[in-house]
Order: sequence, then structure tokens, then C-alpha cells
Amino acid sequence: MPRSPNAPLSPVELAALRRVGNGLVDLSASHRTLLLSMGLISVTLAGSLALTDAGRARLAAGTERQSPIEHTQPPAD
Repeated sequence: MPRSPNAPLSPVELAALRRVGNGLVDLSASHRTLLLSMGLISVTLAGSLALTDAGRARLAAGTERQSPIEHTQPPAD
């Protein structure tokens, strides 16, 4: 089942999105498939990856709108 475009991204998935935003396109197949299915990136006519408006908005919002992903936050002291 595809994930919602508004679903939280793991830190690794967010880094993959940033890589596309920085013009780097060497993503794993799973990250490419996920970000495409969420509508955060697209494939241009030339075959390269580009951020969509939703992807740019997700990066602009930064991590402040990200909900903590289970087991990725250090335990509270």
C-alpha cells in the first residue's frame, strides 16, 4: 500500500529527498520508488530526478513538521 504524501519520513528518507534537492540522484531503488509514489519527486523528460512542489514544500518545512519516528529518537534522560 502506498504511503500518504503527508506521512512522516525517516531521517534516511528525508536525506534522500535532500539529495534530490541538491541535484544528487544516486538514490537506492527503494528510496526512489517511495519518493516517487509519495509525489515528492518526479522524473524529468531527460530522465533525471527533480523535486515536485510537494517535495520542495516538505524540505522547506524542514524537520519541524516531522513527527518523531519510533525508535529513531535517543531515550530521554
